[in-house]
Formats: sequence, C-alpha cells, structure tokens
Amino acid sequence: MEEINLDSYHLETHYNYSYAFYEKEQNKWEIISKKNIFPITYDIENELSYSLFEQTDSKKLIIVFSSSIENNRFNYFKVFQEYKANILYLSDENILTGPTTCSYYNGNNNYEVKIINLIRSVMEKLNIEKEDTILFGSSKGGFAALYFTFKYNFGSALVGSPTIYLGRIHRHTAKGKKLIKHLAGEYDNSSLLLIDSLIFNAIDKCKSRPHIFYHVGKGEPRYSKHAIHFLDYLTLTRKATYELDLGNYSNHSLVGEFFPIYAEKVLRDDYKIKKSREMFKLLPVK
Repeated sequence: MEEINLDSYHLETHYNYSYAFYEKEQNKWEIISKKNIFPITYDIENELSYSLFEQTDSKKLIIVFSSSIENNRFNYFKVFQEYKANILYLSDENILTGPTTCSYYNGNNNYEVKIINLIRSVMEKLNIEKEDTILFGSSKGGFAALYFTFKYNFGSALVGSPTIYLGRIHRHTAKGKKLIKHLAGEYDNSSLLLIDSLIFNAIDKCKSRPHIFYHVGKGEPRYSKHAIHFLDYLTLTRKATYELDLGNYSNHSLVGEFFPIYAEKVLRDDYKIKKSREMFKLLPVK
C-alpha cells in the first residue's frame, strides 16, 4: 500500500478529520473502512509523546490518562469525538522490555515531573484555568487522574474503576514487584506502604477541594477493596466532594464498556460540572 503523508500545519487544530477506503462494486463506490486521524506529537524537552486536540472557542481542557497496557497507547478517543473541548491525551511510560509494564505516570517522580510540565505548558498555551480542567482515566489512568488532581490542585476528575492501592494490587507478581521497586526504590514493607499512600498523601496536602465523578463495578474488588476506603477518606477529611456511579458488573475488564456510558452522561451535563466547581470554590478546606 502506498504511504500518504499529511502536513499537520495545513489542518485545523481540532483534528476532526478522517480518511476512508472505498471499493468499486458494479460501477458504484462503496466504503469498506473509515479511520479517524489521531495526531501524535513528541515533546523533545520532556521526552514524551502526546496528542492535543484544540477547540479555539472552548475554555475547557480534558486530560486523558491512558489505561492501556498495550505499548501504553492512547485510548478513550471515541468518548470525546463529539465533545467540544480541548483534549490532551497522555500515555504512560514503559519501564521494562518485552510485555509492557507501566509506571502509573509516576516512575519515582521522573515521569511525573515530565507529565506535569507538559500539562502546564498546554494550559498556558490555551489559557486554561485549573478549575476548568477535568482529569480523566480508568484503572491505571484513573489512579493518575486522581493523583494529579489532588497533588496539583485541579478542579475535578472523572474516573472509572481506578486503582487506589498500588502496592496491594501488584505485590503478588514478579512484574508487580519490579514495578513497586521502580516506584519506591526498594521492595519492602515500607515501599508497599509508600506507594499505597500516594493518593492519600496528595489528598492531605490538596488545597483545591475538587469534585470527583467516580464510576466502578459494584461487584469489583476495586469497589470493595479500593473505592469504599477511598471515598470514606474523602468524607472523613472533607477534602473533596464526589458522585459515585455503580455499574452492574464484577469483572474489571468490563470497565471499558460501562465507564464511557457514564462519562458521556457527565460530560453532556454541563450544569452538573459547573455545580461541582462551585462546591470546591465555596466550601472551606478543613
């Protein structure tokens, strides 16, 4: 197949473009496949790849942390195809060769610094405020969305079945132990405690009082062993407000099917998002 190159400078920055393949049948052209253009940019300064879809008439920014474990590729593109906002897609780093192993956008802080530097540069370029920024992700991406929301004082997060306790969920496998050592420097009890506390330490220092839109399967361990404890902590500390949406499933692999339905509903309801922003602006941080 012949390769076709497009110069992005000739395209509008919303990148709502697609291409299609046609086949001629009985003197009539029929479409056989259609693909959307997904531009990927490499940031030389921060040494990472990202994709930014701009909407010049929008003052909203959604930051999508990928949950994919296949070469840490971007995902949830279809959720935002019809949503008019600036969308920044981020992918995690791969810390091991062979089957991909992520660092939860943390990587002993090296990757975290690169990610937040990129986010800040995009916000400055687009003139976006923190309270008009929604951090989005599921599973691994959900962890990142919550962690960055609390640590860097963003306005809201929209998450699906996020991983809260990284140590507990990864300590039983060889890859998990390597991941823990990569994040904490060592693999011991104090390392497990350290990475299990990452989000909670960020909550304790948070000044923005964000609103969290939280979806999880009601039969998932990520509900009984992660969500309940996390949301109870938010209630106890009053450091955030939240909405809980329980899906009727128990297999974590189904979050990709159920979470987009909830996410699209939240994003359509601008009033709900505006009210959540009023809540974190008006209520005092305890």
